[in-house]
Amino acid sequence: MSEILRWQNRRTRKPHKCFGCYKTYPSGTEMVYAAYADGGTVQDCYWCETCQEYMHRNFEYGDETGC
Repeated sequence: MSEILRWQNRRTRKPHKCFGCYKTYPSGTEMVYAAYADGGTVQDCYWCETCQEYMHRNFEYGDETGC
């Protein structure tokens, strides 16, 4: 299981692809930035508002996306 290191709201300064839906969002979009450790490496990603809402409604603690 991954360990979340950082989870914060950010307004993007450049286009980013959502880790959940893979849609690319333009700069200036409010997204969640997440950094996580898994298997001895640290990675990061961005989540759009729609995917965040979906996760909050449907995921339980410890669930992962499988991506």
